[in-house]
Amino acid sequence: MFRRSLNILLILALTLGLFSTAFAQDGVDPNIPIVDVSSLALPDGSEVTGIAPELLEATGEIQVVVRLVDPPLASVVGTNAKQKGSSLKPNQQKGYLRMLDQKQQTLIDQIGSMNGKELSRVSKALNAVIVSVDASRLAEIAGLPNVASIRPVINYEVDLSETVPYIGAAAVQAAGVDVLLDDRGERPGVMFADLELVGIPHRITIGERGLKEGLVEYQARTDKESRNIPLNEIENFVKSALCTA
Repeated sequence: MFRRSLNILLILALTLGLFSTAFAQDGVDPNIPIVDVSSLALPDGSEVTGIAPELLEATGEIQVVVRLVDPPLASVVGTNAKQKGSSLKPNQQKGYLRMLDQKQQTLIDQIGSMNGKELSRVSKALNAVIVSVDASRLAEIAGLPNVASIRPVINYEVDLSETVPYIGAAAVQAAGVDVLLDDRGERPGVMFADLELVGIPHRITIGERGLKEGLVEYQARTDKESRNIPLNEIENFVKSALCTA
């Protein structure tokens, strides 16, 4: 069978709990199974301080997440800030992010003096830097000002058979369609540009606003504009689009 590719983009960083809530509110077919990911939830009080126990016997070059003591932007603006309004004005948010960046840079410089290498940094949902460093330097890093905790970077691979049901694409895949989930957390424009370079012929974009209305956005590579498709109709729509392609 000739296999075509379908690119699924998650524009919003969603938990699957939000998925199930949105689907139920929007009247999607209740017979569609929702993957149970409750086992992934962190128990209350699970936040680690200091060096994570699994790192205590680590040796050689390792990758770690170093969390700083200042709260990330998401904590400062308040719960459900998009719906209820932020406690900080836009210019105050930018100022807070600049402050976090300055403290992160100071920490990166200190870790650099230990031959550590910066891999990434985050400040909105989590205030942390990700670095590669020799495990023998972890105690020194933990003792630096503003360091709250050090946890390992966990690399894992999940088979498509596990991830595809998360986005309701099992039936489409069973019909002989390759499904690609892009959940890198990049800006939409970056993801769209990448799929153009790869040559993905079909794109479904799932976003917060669309989910509230029970819609997803579909666009074929040859289409000039995207169109909104009801969530409970997207499976048949995609099958029809592939048959006529």
